[in-house]
Amino acid sequence: IPVLLAGKLSEIKDIEAVFDYLQRQNLLLQATASGEDVFCFKTDIHQQFKTYSEQSLEAEEQQQVYQLAADWYQQKNAPLAAFSCLLQGKQ
Repeated sequence: IPVLLAGKLSEIKDIEAVFDYLQRQNLLLQATASGEDVFCFKTDIHQQFKTYSEQSLEAEEQQQVYQLAADWYQQKNAPLAAFSCLLQGKQ
């Protein structure tokens, strides 16, 4: 997840500090794409977050998350990723 997108999706003011903590706990992998910080959750953590969000967010809220992600990818000129988010949001 790109840091800028995470900031839009989260109510946490200092999302970078959270990512730094998770990385120190060996729960995240960091990659850089186009000079922008992008973090990848390790597979098991990713699944836990996904399950938690599916259980705690209403369907409408889940769609909003996918829409925000799609908008972000569209701004980054990544139409396939944007389309994927839109499809996932319709499920």
